[in-house]
Amino acid sequence: MIFMITILAPVIEELVFRELLPNAFGASYASFIAASFIFVVIHSPSGIMGWTSYTIMAAGFLYARLSQRSIYASIALHIVWNTVSVVL
Repeated sequence: MIFMITILAPVIEELVFRELLPNAFGASYASFIAASFIFVVIHSPSGIMGWTSYTIMAAGFLYARLSQRSIYASIALHIVWNTVSVVL
């Protein structure tokens, strides 16, 4: 279960939401933002704090992806985030 949370889920989610979906819709900033919004929605956050934290997290992953022009940056950040969440 820890492997799924810390490695498998971040790799799959980043490939889907920061690579496949945006490119399927034309790789514009709007498509990256829309895919990130879908990422937030599928995590079913509850309350304003849940929505805020997932939105900030998705924005961070998206920033890593776009600023480094590499899916590996967002995958690495997502793995670190999930690992820290599991440890704490």
